[in-house]
Amino acid sequence: MFFQSEAHRNAVAALNDRLPLTVLVGPAGCGKTTTLDLWCPPDGLFVTCEPGLGKLGLLQVILEQLDAGRDLYNGRQAMARLRREVRAVGVGTIVLDDAHLLYKPCLEAVDWMVQNLRIPVVLAGHSLLRFQLEKVPTLASRVDRLRVFERLTRAEVVTLLERSWRLPRREREHWEDFVWRVCEGRWVLLLRFLERLFQTCRPTLSRGPELEQALADMGCQKVA
Repeated sequence: MFFQSEAHRNAVAALNDRLPLTVLVGPAGCGKTTTLDLWCPPDGLFVTCEPGLGKLGLLQVILEQLDAGRDLYNGRQAMARLRREVRAVGVGTIVLDDAHLLYKPCLEAVDWMVQNLRIPVVLAGHSLLRFQLEKVPTLASRVDRLRVFERLTRAEVVTLLERSWRLPRREREHWEDFVWRVCEGRWVLLLRFLERLFQTCRPTLSRGPELEQALADMGCQKVA
């Protein structure tokens, strides 16, 4: 079962309101993508944005996911076609992950979608997304709900460890401290650790230098 932290529950509550434009911001590895992926409704279109994606690039990605082909000629035709295809396919929500990577022309396209498609749009990304939105004042003014996605608290990390790995009492405090120091509440690193744990040893195996080093190595990895 997916462990829901307070940040996850707050984000899902905001998403369930299905407002015209919802924005989730938070640091890397805190679980934004996992939450969106699990929440995205059956009629939702989940798009992961790429670095440098421009207006036509974003529309191209969305149209391709709608199986609408590749023959885009200019912005106006692309916009009109997107509106037709979205209505024809019955998309009820558009979710744009890593939206902090979008440039101003692309954000202007998002502004158009929010105004004209009349379906909920969700933007998620790092804290930089707030400043990106300010580049398009009309889009910033359309934000109905902005939810800050925090990292896991120490208590939540401990709870997740206890649910995932049955530790002898004498081992528990050591692992709680060690995991918290390395993961620092980053959801992605914690999941990597648990995955590595169950791949490399039995859940009841006592701690060892190899496992500690593996976790320390994961803590040094860049979290996108």
